[in-house]
Amino acid sequence: MKTRLIYSSLFTVSLLSSVYLFTRLDFIFGVIFLAFTTYFGYKSDFRFQTKELQETPIEAPDEIANQPVVSIPPAPTEPVNTASTISLQPKKNNSSKIIFFIGGFAVVLLFAIIANTLTKTSASTTGNQQQKPDNTTEQTNSTDTGIAEDQLKQNPESAETYYKLADEYVKNGQNEAAITLFENLIKKRPGDIPAYHRLADLYIANNNPEKAYETLDKTIQFQPENPAVYTKYGQTLLDKGEKEKAAAQLEKAIAKDPTFGEAYYLLIRAYQQLNQEQKANQLAQTCIDKVPSDSLWRQQCRDQKN
Repeated sequence: MKTRLIYSSLFTVSLLSSVYLFTRLDFIFGVIFLAFTTYFGYKSDFRFQTKELQETPIEAPDEIANQPVVSIPPAPTEPVNTASTISLQPKKNNSSKIIFFIGGFAVVLLFAIIANTLTKTSASTTGNQQQKPDNTTEQTNSTDTGIAEDQLKQNPESAETYYKLADEYVKNGQNEAAITLFENLIKKRPGDIPAYHRLADLYIANNNPEKAYETLDKTIQFQPENPAVYTKYGQTLLDKGEKEKAAAQLEKAIAKDPTFGEAYYLLIRAYQQLNQEQKANQLAQTCIDKVPSDSLWRQQCRDQKN
């Protein structure tokens, strides 16, 4: 019985392994484990049924066992025809083995098909669920863009509507449309400095720094006393690696307003990139002394000081 238990356990393991392999579409190893399943099933069932029939003792009923033993004279000895002897041993049923193999294969294959179908259905459902938020987001962005375009048609003189629609274009990756929009806004409002700055940023994003510099030059022409226009110009140059030109614009910004903290911070960075540490430290101290104490740029200058 212990050996039969071992074969039964091996049968179960082989069956589960073949199911798993078929669900993974690994038919070669699946068939191998299916063969093991058949073998272990045969060993644990048919072989031991035969053995039990052979080894099960026959016990006489109590009524017969208690009767006195009667001697029976021996029968005359006659030759026995072995060919006609009826065997009491149970025959091995080969057809049962074939049925077991076919049935086992059919069951395993059915489990494999069902499991594989469920797996594909689950994966398809998960994929659709993951795509739904993207479709929803695209529909939302498209709806917001359409609303902003309608608002601009209704009120073409509103700068706020231009900015809102440009934000939607940038969000959707339509930089060219946003550039065209700001170019049209500047024609309508030549003194709108933030529009120039946004347009310059879009030119930089589209790898067109020359157009960005040209746009920032115009802001200086419109507001030559505004330190913010020099600071923006200097920041754009610094981001593009034009350290010396950036420093020149930032120095102009500080000259226009000695308390303009952002210009100090950017100029310190420019000096550091130019390996002018002494000038950077001196400028950081000047920033600390002149920029208002409630300004975040003053703290930034303090952090840059060695």
